Amino acid sequence: MIQCSSLQRRPGAERERGSRLRGEVQGSGERGGPPAERLRLRVLGPVGVVQGDERCIPSPRARALLAMLVLADGVPVPTGRLIDGLWGAQKPEHPQAALQVVVSRLRTALADSSISVELGNAGYYLDAPLADSDLRRARTAAAEGLAALEATDATLAARLFEESLAAWTGEPLADLVGFPFYEAAARRLHALRIDAVDNRNRAYLRLGRYQD
Repeated sequence: MIQCSSLQRRPGAERERGSRLRGEVQGSGERGGPPAERLRLRVLGPVGVVQGDERCIPSPRARALLAMLVLADGVPVPTGRLIDGLWGAQKPEHPQAALQVVVSRLRTALADSSISVELGNAGYYLDAPLADSDLRRARTAAAEGLAALEATDATLAARLFEESLAAWTGEPLADLVGFPFYEAAARRLHALRIDAVDNRNRAYLRLGRYQD
């Protein structure tokens, strides 16, 4: 159970902070205001959201929903797939209503951040234009590293693969073991890391370096 006591604020502070963050996003670059706090989404380790402070998402199922949306990287996820990923064969009597409850919990946890959970024609997605995810950083650096390796720039490739691996903070989706979507998702993430390690070692070999 995640404890949220350390994140409690005086009544009304959440709304004030949310207004300030939105104002910073709108004012940044236009009126010379301070830059908005960068929001970071994490799935390459325990799932979480950081924007200044660690956002507390006490509901495991809400964190699982967040993870599924982060893994989709902005692509809407159909409600049926979310229901399958959250409950599998043990679906509640009214799965659509149950999903809406989980969405509401996640929205409440993210209410004072610059990220929102939206529903489009194709399903739910994260609206987070200023957000950065560890998964996106890992994928981007790995893709750029592979391009550098193919261009025979082993020094740049090694650095980029190290950047990709640095995005990891532990076992992927570490606090969501047991959810129906977990095994397939974790397997794909492990494959991403293994590829980055292998390609980094290829770059090291070209540089005359060796990695255990």
